[in-house]
Amino acid sequence: MKQINIILDHVYKRNKISNNQHITNLRPYFFTNAKKNHFNNCINVKSIIKLHKKNIKNVLEETCVYNFKDTVVEKHTPENKHTPTPIQKNTRTTTYDDYRLHKHCKDTLYWNMYILNYGYLEYVNIHHRYGNVMLDDKINISNFIKSNVSLMKMCNYKMSKAYINEMASSLVCENSTNINTLYAYVVYYKCNIIVLHHTGKFFISFTNENNSKTHIVKYTDKKTYTIVEENCKNVDAFTNNKIKFVNYNKPLNGMSSYKMDILRNYGQIMDVDINKKKEDLYNSVYSKLLW
Repeated sequence: MKQINIILDHVYKRNKISNNQHITNLRPYFFTNAKKNHFNNCINVKSIIKLHKKNIKNVLEETCVYNFKDTVVEKHTPENKHTPTPIQKNTRTTTYDDYRLHKHCKDTLYWNMYILNYGYLEYVNIHHRYGNVMLDDKINISNFIKSNVSLMKMCNYKMSKAYINEMASSLVCENSTNINTLYAYVVYYKCNIIVLHHTGKFFISFTNENNSKTHIVKYTDKKTYTIVEENCKNVDAFTNNKIKFVNYNKPLNGMSSYKMDILRNYGQIMDVDINKKKEDLYNSVYSKLLW
């Protein structure tokens, strides 16, 4: 700093220096290749990732909810601003409650199916293209089931070709995914789906003979869907002591299909008086099986 002040004292006429020997005195302060290499060896330089302005909000709102198991996010406060905090192991494991959907994703059944098939990180990377991605995917599913009627007929629900075409149209035209169309996802994504009711008393099974993996989702009291278990290895743990619907539009078969012991068991599950005649007990249980 002393050498700089000396030079400034001898400046004259258009910022020229009167004594060029003063410049040589500043040689220790020159930014030479040797100095540059010295700085590179002493300082850890972190790469900078450029984000577009429109993507910053998504990163703040969505990426942070995907809890990676090996790291935690370091928060900088005035106290530790200049003292980096060591990275620690995160003892908390990721749960399916962490799979939060963006506020624009109203079709929760579809987006849960998307996450189960493509992964949550792929969902986060969509950013603001939710509508386009969903429409493209639904069009692909619609075309697939129309071209693979034989696969659709291997599901645990008998359906005609006309019904399959109607389902294909519903996929593309409806604003939200109807639970009846889950058979299309079962065939296209090659997975079975168990949908639990929020009461914990009954469920619907959507399966195909060719599929080996099973995902479990839940219909909540807010009329939305959430993921319960991905690629479940023990389905019975989620379906025991629950009533299995025949299909979405038909909770039970005819009364003659059930013995009295089974109806009493159903009555206990649904909290109805089981000391009734068979017909009355059947009707009492049936009336409570509302999705």
